[in-house]
Amino acid sequence: MPEVIDNIKVGLFIKQLLKDHHMTQDDLAEKLSVTKSAVSQNLNGKSSFDVHNLMRIASLFEMSLDDILNCRLPSKLDGDPDKEKSEYERVLKRGIEEFQKIPSMDVQIKAPDLYGKVLMDYIIETDNLQFFRYILDKQIRFVEDYYHRAQALYARVMLYSFQHQTGHEISLIKAYGALTGTFAIQDIEVEKELWSLITTGKNEMILDTIRTHQLEVKGSAFLKTTKKVPLMSISQWIRVTGRYQLLDIAMYLIRHNLISANYLEEWVNACMKSQFYKGIQLFLETYFPEFTGFITVSHYLEQ
Repeated sequence: MPEVIDNIKVGLFIKQLLKDHHMTQDDLAEKLSVTKSAVSQNLNGKSSFDVHNLMRIASLFEMSLDDILNCRLPSKLDGDPDKEKSEYERVLKRGIEEFQKIPSMDVQIKAPDLYGKVLMDYIIETDNLQFFRYILDKQIRFVEDYYHRAQALYARVMLYSFQHQTGHEISLIKAYGALTGTFAIQDIEVEKELWSLITTGKNEMILDTIRTHQLEVKGSAFLKTTKKVPLMSISQWIRVTGRYQLLDIAMYLIRHNLISANYLEEWVNACMKSQFYKGIQLFLETYFPEFTGFITVSHYLEQ
């Protein structure tokens, strides 16, 4: 990538590409979903294309972003193993040093490519921890909130952060909650592995965040009111604890008085589904100590 981008030179180069491919400026505007006047301004060097649109132009002409910015045609296309790759894959291939040359406020990586993926998808697939840390450290938006895969991708990013202990876990929990309005995760496999990692090691701070963090939810549009709700309801805590047999979480809930004897039926039902008898025993010993010593879980379940 050149140290200084010559907007006029890049504009002229793209104009020639359009001509060579029998395309008009109006065609390009339609491909980029921008106005015709904006494309005209860009091509005449009066303003610059943003990085995302330059990446789309590169993909359109089966070139790399580097080729576009250096105003050069690829030396060869036929037989080029990178020809069919997403521009996001090319970004990763060029390395973090080239990526860091783009000011973080100008980085545009949240729009899906032709394969419906964003850069973060490729980062996780290739286990590129260096790129992952850089994007989160710089707080670069990696997906549009309205994108249909945003919730699933945030869950994957959270899981990846927990797997590698990158230090972004708490901020991602809050971001996921802000996006979805809850800490509930739709993908059961992701949820199961994530909770197994939360309960591994010293994660008291993580649990405290999930327990105490409040989300602002809009109330009546007429009154323009808002209310605060927890990331997880008591029922959600009970469901997760029972489903994945999380004894440490059960002890945490009891220690922080999140549940009481009033939740006996709900607790037992959640634990029964996964045969989490230790969870039931713990509940009985905590809230019904008078039964301890002459009643067992098996006896209770027979009733």
